[in-house]
Amino acid sequence: MAIDSVKTKLHEARSALSEMRDEEGKAAGESRYDHRLNAFLSAARSVDYRLRSECPNTYPDWRKQWDAQHPAEDSLLVFINSKRADDVHTCSAPWLPQGFGAVHNAQTPQGPTQLL
Repeated sequence: MAIDSVKTKLHEARSALSEMRDEEGKAAGESRYDHRLNAFLSAARSVDYRLRSECPNTYPDWRKQWDAQHPAEDSLLVFINSKRADDVHTCSAPWLPQGFGAVHNAQTPQGPTQLL
């Protein structure tokens, strides 16, 4: 069933969130919190992508109604997507080596290139 891929991403997001909660109390440098955060952001954002792909005739209209009825949650989803985009598209993840983003987002005469 097509919706199974959505359920898989929901499970991944819940699992990463649970692991983030487990890592919260650990000291900086001893925690894998940032890694879990990245996994959560990616899986959570994938749920929307999968629903748009798997249910193109119903999801977009349903989502517009849901967004209108749940403005706070919609704002949170927009925030999650922006954080995920920052991480994925600008390589700003704090756990990556210094300069990693500069190498992988190199400037060329034609503009920036994504090497990842």
